[in-house]
Order: sequence, then structure tokens, then C-alpha cells
Amino acid sequence: MDQAAQITLLQWSGASRHRQTITWTHVSDRAQVAALADRIVSDPRVWRNFSMAVAEALELSLDALASGPDCRRRVIDVSGDGVSNEGLSPHGPKGRLNVMQVTVNALAIEKDAADLVAWFYENLIHRDGAFVINASGFADFPEQIRSKLQRETTRQISALGPVRT
Repeated sequence: MDQAAQITLLQWSGASRHRQTITWTHVSDRAQVAALADRIVSDPRVWRNFSMAVAEALELSLDALASGPDCRRRVIDVSGDGVSNEGLSPHGPKGRLNVMQVTVNALAIEKDAADLVAWFYENLIHRDGAFVINASGFADFPEQIRSKLQRETTRQISALGPVRT
């Protein structure tokens, strides 16, 4: 790992169900990343089978970023298994995301929703280079979240244009 990162875990579901379950954690080497991964794996899921309030999850994440450590690059990772069906419009936080220069990437856990990946592309991800990874159900989630995190933390070198970090 070339640089240090600050990571927090926020769990969310509906408009009133959200909580920061792992506070800001500094990671700068493989051992610290592995220790954080173990904490995340053992962090019990707070809510199951509730509505989805994407705008509120983004607002909570923006609040955490605003009150958290100063970071050169700000990314919100959203993993979800459905479209927003409660609360504010998912487009509501876009202005604040722009002002704070926050990228939003997503992992769509396809199970029931028709074309969830397309919905995430149209309504959730934000900024140049933002992306959606697809997990074909919860059994596929561990492999896909690993791929997503590797893509986010690996410096991209290509002919597609300048690297923005």
C-alpha cells in the first residue's frame, strides 16, 4: 500500500435506519487492511428486509466525510440490493456531492430488482470515473466487493486520460 487511507462503515436501510458501525479507521499497510477487513466481516448487519433510502444514506455519508479526517480523495461506496423506495430523491444530494468533490461508486446486488445496475448508473454513481460492479446475489457479494475495493484503491494507469486522485 503506497498511501494511508481513512475508512468508516455506515449501515443503512430506510430513511430512519442508519448507523456508523465502525468509526474512522486509519489503514496504511496490509496488516491494517486485513484487520479492518476482519472487523467488517464480523460487524453484524443491523437491518434486514427494510426499505431503501439512498438519498438519506448519501447525506449520512456526506456528514461523516465532513466531520471526519481530512482526506485528499473522498469516495462513498454504496452496496445495495434494491432501488430507492423511501425518503428523498436520490438526486437530492448531487449538489452537496459536487461541492465536497465526492465520488460515489456502487455495488448492485442483483436478486429481485430488474436491471438494478442500470438504476444505480442513472441515479446513484457520481463524478467522472465512477462505476458500478454487479454481484449476482448475496453469495457473489464477497468476490465482487473485493474486486470493487481493489479497483478503487489501485492507481489506474491507462491511455484513457489523466489519473485523478
